[in-house]
Amino acid sequence: MSETQSVIFDKDLFTKNQAIKWLERNNLKHSKVDEKENTWRFRQLPVGDKKKHRFRTILVSPGVQFVLQFKK
Repeated sequence: MSETQSVIFDKDLFTKNQAIKWLERNNLKHSKVDEKENTWRFRQLPVGDKKKHRFRTILVSPGVQFVLQFKK
């Protein structure tokens, strides 16, 4: 089973406020954000232990990616 660890938004397509509104519409958290040069990353869960979890990034829609966390 997977859980959404983070949601990543492309800054070329989303402002921070647009990203927050997208998260609100989809009932996702927006209190913790990491700003990078090209992206906004909103953490949904603490980062899992890499020995106990594996991760996969998927494209959800243009400019929006989910980082999924799976238990090994």
